[in-house]
Amino acid sequence: MPSIILLSNDLFSKWGFEDGREISQWLLEYDDEHTVGFNHPDVPEVKSHELLLKRLIFKYLLPKIDAELKVRYMVNNTHNSFRCFTINDKDLPEDIHYDNDYKPPFSVTVKISEEDVLKEINDVNNTTSDEIEKELHSLNDGWD
Repeated sequence: MPSIILLSNDLFSKWGFEDGREISQWLLEYDDEHTVGFNHPDVPEVKSHELLLKRLIFKYLLPKIDAELKVRYMVNNTHNSFRCFTINDKDLPEDIHYDNDYKPPFSVTVKISEEDVLKEINDVNNTTSDEIEKELHSLNDGWD
């Protein structure tokens, strides 16, 4: 059964979370895992990949990190849209997201089961477009 693995270090990289394609990658793995011969499964459609990734980060990854992080949603971004800019009330330089050598003071990995991912997909799919927009942009309160 395919799972999603989230790495805390991805919060500090422009290319994190499979360059922002973590959900698409999981859907491909889901299809591969459940295909028998020429019979492909009904791969779940996801109304908003970004909202799903945001919810997985906030529900499964951030609670496992022993630090207070402020994560920002990068609007209209073709790469990783979720990046950390503050650790324990200390602002980080924006250029760390382009520095492959930056190492945050922690390293956390979480594995999210297929069952949990499918539940979160269902929840996202039951969210209106306005609610999706509001939830994503709420991460930017106080940011210019």
